[in-house]
Amino acid sequence: MTSTSPLGGFITFELARTRPDLVRGAVCIAGLVGGSSYARLWIRAWLDAVEAGIEVPRTLEYIGGLPSNMAPATVQDDAAVELLVGLAPDALPDWHGHGRVGQYHADHDWMSRSKEWQAQALGETEVPVLVIAHEFDVVIPPALLRWGAEHLPAGQYVEIAGCGHAGVENIPAHREAMSKFFAGL
Repeated sequence: MTSTSPLGGFITFELARTRPDLVRGAVCIAGLVGGSSYARLWIRAWLDAVEAGIEVPRTLEYIGGLPSNMAPATVQDDAAVELLVGLAPDALPDWHGHGRVGQYHADHDWMSRSKEWQAQALGETEVPVLVIAHEFDVVIPPALLRWGAEHLPAGQYVEIAGCGHAGVENIPAHREAMSKFFAGL
């Protein structure tokens, strides 16, 4: 959660789209194309702060990111929040510098692409793609991911209930969806 980046889904999609010779099927979890205005504005604000020489404290960024990464029930569970914040220093790398700034620029660029570009790119994708959305994702909302899956020639869509962007609230549902998808290839 140090990174609220959906870049993994973007990279997976781009590889499936541009190198179908290397990909038999792909799963994009909470990332494909686009992004919410909230996510674009949050990323832009973070970039503005860093580019102005302001170092955002890691704990502030982590705690501030909980509502966008977790489901409301998780954020409202005091024990869960205390556990997550307590685990953060050991579980997450202290990631900063040019690589991180570059990733946020890439996120912002990808999320800001026009709907026309997105629709065309989706339509060019030959390989089967499973798009997994999360019910409470405010970064890449389910409606946007459903739209993306519908524009993929061999797209499938699954929405996991009870999850925020990070999707950690229901790992078994993710495993089941991916197992079914890959078994069908």
